[in-house]
Amino acid sequence: MSSATETLCGLAFGAGQYHMLGIYLQRSWIINLTAVTLLVPFFVFAGPIFRLLGQDDNIAKEIGNISLWFIPILYYFVFTLTIQKYFQGQLKNMIVGWLCNSCLPILALCDQMELGCPWCNECHDHIILVDGCRRVCIRFRSVRVANELGTGNSEAAGFSVKVISITSLCIGLFFAVLCLIFGHGMCYLFTSNEEVAKSVLLAFSILLNSLQPVFSGVAVGAGWQSVVAFINIGSYYIIGVPLGLLLGYVGHLQVMGIWTGMICGVAMQTLVLSYIIWKTNWDHHVNNTADHLNRWVLKPTEELNGRLGSSTHD
Repeated sequence: MSSATETLCGLAFGAGQYHMLGIYLQRSWIINLTAVTLLVPFFVFAGPIFRLLGQDDNIAKEIGNISLWFIPILYYFVFTLTIQKYFQGQLKNMIVGWLCNSCLPILALCDQMELGCPWCNECHDHIILVDGCRRVCIRFRSVRVANELGTGNSEAAGFSVKVISITSLCIGLFFAVLCLIFGHGMCYLFTSNEEVAKSVLLAFSILLNSLQPVFSGVAVGAGWQSVVAFINIGSYYIIGVPLGLLLGYVGHLQVMGIWTGMICGVAMQTLVLSYIIWKTNWDHHVNNTADHLNRWVLKPTEELNGRLGSSTHD
């Protein structure tokens, strides 16, 4: 839902409608706070819900205890994600980048201390491995596309897609090759699990995750959230997750099987998004963007005050 903030802020920034940036941010807070509040009961009653689904009582009890810790995180995400999109829409990516990278030492420290807290969940095993390497590979978010669409420059939008795709691919290839050559040493920076550290799947994960965020970012910048949502559902829940479960539990590959399934899901998502972007007519999309902006725009306060003043004098 926060990706809509990224799209609208990016388009408004490109079109010079700077007064709309704060308005979009405030609207996103209202919508996301409402959505999160509706989700809170599922976390409060997570234990009973899992018991109804047939989960073991001891496991359901632990789930009920842990799920309560996630309620503050839900409200934290309302503000942190939308503010990130707000800055990214104005091409202030360095702010977001430095803040995200500053968290890595904290996550690594929590992992070394083996804190059993759900706030540090991403610090363990292959999850922190993939997540950490994705941060190292610099996830270029294609907000630039939304900026160029907002200005009405279709050629610049298409050129931005090419530049950021090639740049991210080169970075992904560089780190993928590093992992293949110095794989064991690098992997132990992110995980203590020997099975995960010795896997060659890390290189493929880095390569795919250098392209998938770019194509996803382009789609979000162009305002295709609904299309991306259906692609995500199909790629992960129809292909990735079932294949991972099949390989992990039926094929007895355990975490490597689940990891392989998720990689296949990312690969499918990347292929579909790349095809859609390749077939996009950016000239036609610029016209749709103008209509989209005019639908949500409000007049600047100065202009409204000027009109009220002139009507009073009349």
